[in-house]
Amino acid sequence: MSEARWALGEFREDGVVTLVGYRQDIPGDLKGALPRQFIVEWKFSQMFPGGLPSEEALAPALALQAKVTPVIEAHDDAVLAIVSTGHGYREMYFYCRDPILAQERFNSCVQGEDLPVELHSGHDPTWRVFEEFAAPLQGRRTMR
Repeated sequence: MSEARWALGEFREDGVVTLVGYRQDIPGDLKGALPRQFIVEWKFSQMFPGGLPSEEALAPALALQAKVTPVIEAHDDAVLAIVSTGHGYREMYFYCRDPILAQERFNSCVQGEDLPVELHSGHDPTWRVFEEFAAPLQGRRTMR
């Protein structure tokens, strides 16, 4: 796929902010081919006032995302679709054909590193979770 287009926005709940980005340029036929989720959840060492980490605390999570995304997406059988930051976490939602393969690719990137991450998988053939994140942000600014 070409350079990604992302929509960005925020949710506020009880004074806590969550920043969300979702990929706008995922073709419908690719969505149909990627029914599973592989989720990388980075846990920050502390909860931050307002819900968002400082730039310094966020930097390692951004570096991890930049490192693993091209490897996980390399064969057009996975795509980073949603990124959510807030409430002490940064979550990266990859939609894929095979979460075990996505995890193997992830592990190959981070072998030997001690990271504050948990890995999850799920089945979401209708991309319901994606739509739940994207719907409130429809029409927001885009970013390449």
